[in-house]
Amino acid sequence: MENTEQPGLSNTPVVRTSSVPTSPASLRILIDWLGFTFKSDETRVSDVLAFFEDYLGINPKWFKPGRKNYEGYANSLVFENINIYYQGALNQGIHVDLTGQGCRYLDFIYEKLRVQDEKFLNKHGKLRVHNWYDMLELLWCMEDVSFTRLDIACDDFHGYLDIMHMFKKCLDGELTMKFRSWSPNGKFDSDGHSHGLTLYFGSKQSDIQCRIYEKGKQLKVDYHWNRVELQFSKRRCEEMVKQILSNKNMEIGVHFAGVLKNYLTFRVPNEKDSNKRRWPVATWWDNFLRGVPRLQIASALPDRSIVKSKKWIDEQVSRTIARLFFAYQDISDDWMADVLKSGMMKLDEEDLRMIEEFRRLYGKNAQKVLKENFAFTQEKTSTAENNGSRK
Repeated sequence: MENTEQPGLSNTPVVRTSSVPTSPASLRILIDWLGFTFKSDETRVSDVLAFFEDYLGINPKWFKPGRKNYEGYANSLVFENINIYYQGALNQGIHVDLTGQGCRYLDFIYEKLRVQDEKFLNKHGKLRVHNWYDMLELLWCMEDVSFTRLDIACDDFHGYLDIMHMFKKCLDGELTMKFRSWSPNGKFDSDGHSHGLTLYFGSKQSDIQCRIYEKGKQLKVDYHWNRVELQFSKRRCEEMVKQILSNKNMEIGVHFAGVLKNYLTFRVPNEKDSNKRRWPVATWWDNFLRGVPRLQIASALPDRSIVKSKKWIDEQVSRTIARLFFAYQDISDDWMADVLKSGMMKLDEEDLRMIEEFRRLYGKNAQKVLKENFAFTQEKTSTAENNGSRK
């Protein structure tokens, strides 16, 4: 399954500045896409929904109808960029794609479950999923599941990688690689300044593809953020998952760096030697690869809907709120309460779910704070209480 929103690139949302690593190494490893298929034609959609409910605590009612007639599947369900595709051809099974944003939501879920119940046993007597190793191992042990895609990303916040410099070295042939070809894609202004350059190594049809790009420029953030992604498909996907699970004591960065070093190397030209594989490795590339193996899979808290809402208020509405605050001084002290009451009555089931999820992460009760602050319709309160009964 391919990401049709931004072909070839992760659609992971911007992380909050406060969560950006600030250490000298400033590298981070993430699982950024996971695709797997329940192969048995006897598997029903309800079985897949039960999988997410039993092991991740995701209520089946939260999934809504998604895209139709995609990749041979007539229908799909989607929740937080977790896509379940079903009603395909015979022997096509039911496919699940966790996009970049879907993976970040699972980071959120893992953190919540660890906070809630590290020792809690679900109704099957098995521990719920608390990290990516648990997730991969759980799927690996299921006989009817096959892996179809795994993306591992490494974020560089320090500045090891200069994508424009890498682009020029590619043009000058100052690299060795096992990929058959490479290709660039990006936006530039009239002065030649990049507004988001991507270097592709290998093709989408390959079992392995590497993408290196200026994620910070593409997302217009005010700090250095470049990303290297390895996409494993088909046979290589299964092999990579097996390799990770066979060496769980080994940091995921070791696996990532090992594959990358085997497939791609930037070098310093030596005019006296016609064999490029004997040219010295570029210092900055060697420093980057040396830094990666120390990394475990990051559990970066995602920029979820509640956080996005606050950011939108800060950027779009805070000036108006400040204007009203000073305008209503000594005239009406209830203006903010009136605004909140008006907004409260407009909340729907999805709003309540977001509030519930955000507060549960911190062990806080959503309904208590709602009832204590504002009168709320019985219908909405009952709906939220039913959604929260799984705590």
